[in-house]
Amino acid sequence: MKNIVKSMFAASMIMTAAPVLAEKGTVDVLAPLDVAGVVYRIATDKAMIQGTAQGILYVQTKSGSLDAMLMRCATRNFVDLTVGGTDASGYCLISDGSKENLIFAEMTCKGKAPAACSGEFKINGGTGKYEGATGSGALGIRAALSAVGADVESGAVVKETKGLAVITKLKYSIPGK
Repeated sequence: MKNIVKSMFAASMIMTAAPVLAEKGTVDVLAPLDVAGVVYRIATDKAMIQGTAQGILYVQTKSGSLDAMLMRCATRNFVDLTVGGTDASGYCLISDGSKENLIFAEMTCKGKAPAACSGEFKINGGTGKYEGATGSGALGIRAALSAVGADVESGAVVKETKGLAVITKLKYSIPGK
């Protein structure tokens, strides 16, 4: 009898647990960024900036799971000091504030500093309610950090600068559980 009561209790808990609904969409996202890093002069005409970029994702086209999420990215940016070209990439961790529900993404970006670089933002998985998340969209970044590379000595710490990431037509899918 005790086992039957335990089984009925467990079954009722499973049936009353709130399901995570599947979500698909295409959105435009703005993410003001706080950017910091260390500049390394790696050649006479080239510098590398290893850093972090963090901010909040603001969905512009509709609300949904991605709106107001926290994003933190580890980045590496190669700057051509003669022509001002930039070639950046990074890996991002996106969170709704919990340690259990995370989205993983990566980004690539090429262009001419300091104006902007463009590339791709790709969602490649997640944990918790974002497990199996996928997606991609066009990425544009403007940040003063790229321009700093020509003016600082190797190993200089760039304490903080500001930037803006714009992700357009981010087509994403979050499977339900």
